[in-house]
Amino acid sequence: DASLRHVFAGAANFQVVLSAALRHALELHRAKAGAEGGFRAGWNKQRDAFEKHLRLWTEAALRTAIEVLESALTQTRREPGLGHSLAEQALWEVAELRGARLPN
Repeated sequence: DASLRHVFAGAANFQVVLSAALRHALELHRAKAGAEGGFRAGWNKQRDAFEKHLRLWTEAALRTAIEVLESALTQTRREPGLGHSLAEQALWEVAELRGARLPN
């Protein structure tokens, strides 16, 4: 919680963090589904971490994470005063999904 407060110290940082998490989840989902270009060339330094994430996440969990993050982004735009809380809740939901065994 303290780390999240630090990350969200800026006024709109919660939207930046949610957007980055959503982009990462979308890239993972594309790569997991076998789509061409699933891994960005600019991420070469992080290739090992990306490949580890591919092994850890199921397609079903990634789809759910994408839905959670998209919903949170929409809500934070509608209710910017609740942005920090909404972003924190969404990130915790995504963290819990990683350990969930959802059917593909």
